[in-house]
Amino acid sequence: MTDKNRLTVKIFGNDYKLVSDDPKSYMKNVAYYVDERMNEIANNNKKFSSSMVAVLTALNIADDHFRLKEAFDALRSKVSNSADAAVEYQGAQSIDVETEKKTQEFEAISKEFKRVLDHAAHYQSEVEDLKDKLRLLSYELQSKAHALDDSNNRIAELESELKAIRD
Repeated sequence: MTDKNRLTVKIFGNDYKLVSDDPKSYMKNVAYYVDERMNEIANNNKKFSSSMVAVLTALNIADDHFRLKEAFDALRSKVSNSADAAVEYQGAQSIDVETEKKTQEFEAISKEFKRVLDHAAHYQSEVEDLKDKLRLLSYELQSKAHALDDSNNRIAELESELKAIRD
């Protein structure tokens, strides 16, 4: 079993015995607060009886409680909205990070693509040079083939003349 804290306090001139699980310092602070509020109301309204002062104090404290609860709920809502906004912000940051990553990947791919295009242009130039050389060699080969044909025809003519002279 838990030991309860027991304390005698004076509120509006009367002694009250309090029993609570709360610390004695807390109990004293609550009693002091109620006493102060009751004395404040009694000093402002000299004609009120003790019970009227007690009821008005209870109403004022209840009013304070509900106003604080509303303020607390509003703050809780703001905190919740802020937390939601923070989550959205983190999501946006995550998207920004992902976008930056994709941008870097795109730049790397673009750089590689440009390098490949440069190589392709270089190879295309080499291919064109080789085609030109091939055309030149083909022309030279055809020229030499014609020259060979002409030489073979001349040889055939000369052989024919030689045969005619021998006969």
